Amino acid sequence: MRYAVGTLSLECNSFSPERTTLDYFRRNGYLLRGEEIWDAHRGMRNELAGFLDVCRRRGVEAVPTLAVWAVPHGLVVPETYAELKAELLARLRTAEPLDGVYLSLHGSMVVEGLDDPEGDLLEAVRNAIGARPLVATLDFHGNVTARMARAADILVGYNSFPHTNLFETGVKAGELAWRHHGRTRDLRRIFVKLPLVAPMERMTIVGDEPMVRLIRDLEAGEDGDQILALSAFGVQCWLDIQEMGCSVLGVVRAEAADRASELVARTARAFWDLRRVFMDFPFHSPDEAIRQGLASAAQPIVLNEPSDNVGAGATGDSTYLLEALLRQRVKAPTYLPIVDPEAVATAAQAGVGAELTLPVGGRLNRRFSRPVTVQGRVRTLFDGRYRYTGPMFHGVETSMGRTAVLEVSGNIFIELTELPVWTIDPEHYRCVGLAPERAKFLVVKSQGSFKAAYEGLAKGVFYLDTPGISGSNLRALPFERIDRANLYPWNETRKFEPDPTIL
Repeated sequence: MRYAVGTLSLECNSFSPERTTLDYFRRNGYLLRGEEIWDAHRGMRNELAGFLDVCRRRGVEAVPTLAVWAVPHGLVVPETYAELKAELLARLRTAEPLDGVYLSLHGSMVVEGLDDPEGDLLEAVRNAIGARPLVATLDFHGNVTARMARAADILVGYNSFPHTNLFETGVKAGELAWRHHGRTRDLRRIFVKLPLVAPMERMTIVGDEPMVRLIRDLEAGEDGDQILALSAFGVQCWLDIQEMGCSVLGVVRAEAADRASELVARTARAFWDLRRVFMDFPFHSPDEAIRQGLASAAQPIVLNEPSDNVGAGATGDSTYLLEALLRQRVKAPTYLPIVDPEAVATAAQAGVGAELTLPVGGRLNRRFSRPVTVQGRVRTLFDGRYRYTGPMFHGVETSMGRTAVLEVSGNIFIELTELPVWTIDPEHYRCVGLAPERAKFLVVKSQGSFKAAYEGLAKGVFYLDTPGISGSNLRALPFERIDRANLYPWNETRKFEPDPTIL
């Protein structure tokens, strides 16, 4: 067997003022071609690495095409998507003869003028390879569409949040591709789209959160022979597009379609029944969280600002929390990241040890934040490249761009970066010489992904109520294109009875 393999993965936020180009992929992720993919994926624990592991063990020849990934961001410019799509298709043609294709996708990429690029890409690949197997993996927060489900033979989601099983998801897809090769024409996709968009804080699949049982019951329905893969998708909730919502998807053999439809419908109903639970989550004002944290002897304490979550495509330059820290004259060691290329340039020009007075933050997303002037000393300058060392994206190299640590009042350490910092892993603090264990307050910007790497480190967590483009008060965000009349939470009285589609 000979499989072409590749990646085109980016999570987008419709409200971001930023736009994603090829240069962004190069700087804040990776853009790999052909044989470059092999070296880069040694030691990685992502989906493509998992699929490649199956290829090695099963004697499948993997042909590298294109691997493109980056930290979540704003919408992709059309020219960038068109270039990447054309190159992938060209590389598939060059790779012939092929027995199949595997793609690692996200599911919540959006291109300016194209709501469903993953569906468009899968359809284009389907047209290129005909009836040969097309296999893909999708993020738990993918906005799965009927177009995606119709184009691919096998679609597998993470069923995890935090996403700690990327490698295992790739392995699962690879094993299904190997075991069912030659029989994919007999496969069906069972698909339900829920009229539900919900905040993510209570959608984590850890501990006793409500999604844990739903996912475990869903996966228990897989038998490896007829019901091959069952996935639930919580959707990236900051996509202002028309075909929007959570979903449940099954990949089954044709003879099991009716039985699987009942299982998928039951899961979709249980998912829908949790809709009010997802909306019920405690938040604190920055000032209240700081006061309660200072009153506790525990450390480090995470101050989490989900509304500025780079992992949800936000800009990462909010200054609400910085203002609160300065207002309360916090003397305890505090680490916080702020994206500000201009401030980084000023610090780099001044050099380590320089004393500066300068505005920081609030430049990229002026709708929700403003620059704050601080006085501080340049403690560290760094090139910004590091690897995730925690359970999520383990081994993947990323970049914050040029980075400067500004020490303010001897106790607040502002990590100024040129590029967005995905705060799922405390390694971004460690790589600039900041020891998270020694801090009183660690600022994180994440709905839930941070839990995987911060478990055992954080002695307390406060979720902060601040405005921003990845905020959990969905009704307060400037949605224009979604179907408010038919989507919860905008329509709180809407009824829903799942009716799975067999594709």
